[in-house]
Amino acid sequence: DTCIITFVNKLGDRMDWLHLPLGTEDFFLADNADVFTSDKGKILYMSLLSSDDEWKELIDLGSMGINKISRIAVNKKLNKMTIVVNE
Repeated sequence: DTCIITFVNKLGDRMDWLHLPLGTEDFFLADNADVFTSDKGKILYMSLLSSDDEWKELIDLGSMGINKISRIAVNKKLNKMTIVVNE
């Protein structure tokens, strides 16, 4: 199951843009069209410029007891990430 992010233009036309894992609270869109989100304790990544529209797992933080990530931020160089965890 997914949560769909939909854009509506000035004419009222709707376009499904991004399918996020169901229950996702946040996503981060980088300048280069990389998207980061979470699914439970996993950090996921996808490039909007790729023909592959599958989420790829970057890391599973479940073994550290992290099961709910509510916010994600990534710096401009895409080499540092900050997350907010709900316990």
